[in-house]
Amino acid sequence: MQFFQVHTYTSPKPRMILPKSFQTKNVNVTTIHFGKRQVEATCLFHQDENDAIYLSTSVLRHFNLTHQNQLYAIIRDHLMELFYPFGVFTAGLDRKDSFFHSHQPLIKEMIQTGNDLGFHTFFFGYQDVDPETNTIHGLSWGNQQWTSAFYPIPTAIYNRIPNRKVETHSKVQATKKFLQTRSLMFNPDFFNKWQIYDILIKHAKSNYLLPYTILHPSIATIQEWADQKPFYLKPVHGSKGDGIYFIRPSGDRICVKHYEQSRQYEKYYQDIESLQQSLFPNGFSAFVLQEGINVMRVGGQPIDFRIHTNKDATNQWQVSFICVKHATNEAFTTHVNKGGHFLTLADVFTKQEVTRVEQKLINVTLMISNILERQLQGPIGELGFDIGIDQEQKLWLFEVNAKPGWSVLQEAEFRHDASKIFSYLYQYASHLIKQHSFILKK
Repeated sequence: MQFFQVHTYTSPKPRMILPKSFQTKNVNVTTIHFGKRQVEATCLFHQDENDAIYLSTSVLRHFNLTHQNQLYAIIRDHLMELFYPFGVFTAGLDRKDSFFHSHQPLIKEMIQTGNDLGFHTFFFGYQDVDPETNTIHGLSWGNQQWTSAFYPIPTAIYNRIPNRKVETHSKVQATKKFLQTRSLMFNPDFFNKWQIYDILIKHAKSNYLLPYTILHPSIATIQEWADQKPFYLKPVHGSKGDGIYFIRPSGDRICVKHYEQSRQYEKYYQDIESLQQSLFPNGFSAFVLQEGINVMRVGGQPIDFRIHTNKDATNQWQVSFICVKHATNEAFTTHVNKGGHFLTLADVFTKQEVTRVEQKLINVTLMISNILERQLQGPIGELGFDIGIDQEQKLWLFEVNAKPGWSVLQEAEFRHDASKIFSYLYQYASHLIKQHSFILKK
């Protein structure tokens, strides 16, 4: 597959100028496509380099394309397809248990959404990037099959590295650093829980939302809390509910709930020393202590809310998704990989209550999105929030996620939300391309 970089020239007529090699092959292109739109155009030929195509300003106006930087074309028979390359940086393309393989239907839908909006999407890992040629060997879906090709490094890259372990790999870090010198990579890193807490606790508009939290709690602090009230110990660099402990007083003993290989365990200890020796031999320095909140319950089990926010084409935050997470089987967390499941707001609330709760969640998450964006290294194109509501209807922010999970989008009730979320990714990519074009012109 050959990609041609697109250049423009001023003309009121819809025209394209192709390399002379197409003339010798007797190729006559008559139609230009961009996303779902098309235009008929006159085909001419030039004597210049063989990887350049020239389009008249009339063609660009037809597609409302105000920036041609990073615009490429593929020619198939009598058809020219214009597109912006969009790379998804991930890992495990060759592993059956990876994010890439476990989310195939969603990935295919994402690629199709991009096609409709004028983007050609490809997935790649660190080993697929060639710094010497400034190309990426990417994998894409089309015509009911996966195909690989060498792509130019795109302006917009979506970081979908699946977990912190992979993200900290030296080769992944080196590749990311290289790509960031040539493109705008959004969602660059997983978050540090304490960094997020520190930003929000210092802001007058958000500090009231946060449960009481302590970084690197001492054994004396753990003892004090274990004697009085329930709390969580969460890894500073944790995600997906992994490594979380729920601790509460139980008479003259300490009750601890935690997971090992997706199975929940409940253990009791006579004192804090035996608890530490059994579960935390290296101490608590890798954890934050978070106050336990008595949240709303459905069927006797706690619920909280997952909200996604996304940037749109105008660089503004929008709420793209809201659902309820419901703990089951006496689980202490609502994470789905720990036994929880998803509900709609209508499953839990009356129609009037849905409107009220939804608006509260929208207002809070948009506010937090704007606060965090101003303080964190970007670009940031999406965020995920876990928010609880207590018995007095007060909102509590439990987590902010840099890379919101897709598992909920595989549920039948929420399948229709996928294309909306994906469209925002491409809208934000469009904004980044415009921003990059503006920088180049300066």
